[in-house]
Amino acid sequence: MEDIKMLVEMIAGLPTLAVWVLAGFLAYKLAIIGSVYGLIRFAVDKTHDFLITRKKLPTVEQEFRMVDRLKGITISTDETLNMLIMQMQRLRGKNVNIDSPYIHEQSVLWLAKAIDEAEKRDLEKQAAKEEEKRKRESERLANTMATADRGL
Repeated sequence: MEDIKMLVEMIAGLPTLAVWVLAGFLAYKLAIIGSVYGLIRFAVDKTHDFLITRKKLPTVEQEFRMVDRLKGITISTDETLNMLIMQMQRLRGKNVNIDSPYIHEQSVLWLAKAIDEAEKRDLEKQAAKEEEKRKRESERLANTMATADRGL
C-alpha cells in the first residue's frame, strides 16, 4: 500500500507535461500489447474453428454444379445434368442384389456391359444399312448397264 502512495505522490509532483507523456506511453503500451494479444487470440480461435468444425461435404448435384465437368466431360445443360443424375440413381445397387445407396464396382461393370452391347447393336445396324445401300447402288448400276446394252 505504501508503494502505491509513494507512486501517487511521485506522479503528483511531476509537471503536467510529464504526466501526459506517461499517460500516452501507457495507452501506447496497452494498445500494442492488446493488439498483439488480440491478434494471437484471433488466430488461435480461427485455427481452432478450422480444425474442429465438421466440413459439410457437397452432394453429388453440388459437386457437378461446382465445375460442370466430370473428368473432362462437359455437361451441356441443367436438363442434361438432371437426366444423368436420374440415370445414376438407377445404377445404385445394380448387379449386387442389395438395396444400396452406393454405386459399386459390379454396378459399373454391368453398365459397361450394357453400353458395349448397345454399341455393338448400333454398329450392326449401321453395317446392315451400308450393305443395303451398296446392294441398291450395285442394282442401280446393273440396271443402268443393262439399259445401256439394250440401247446399243
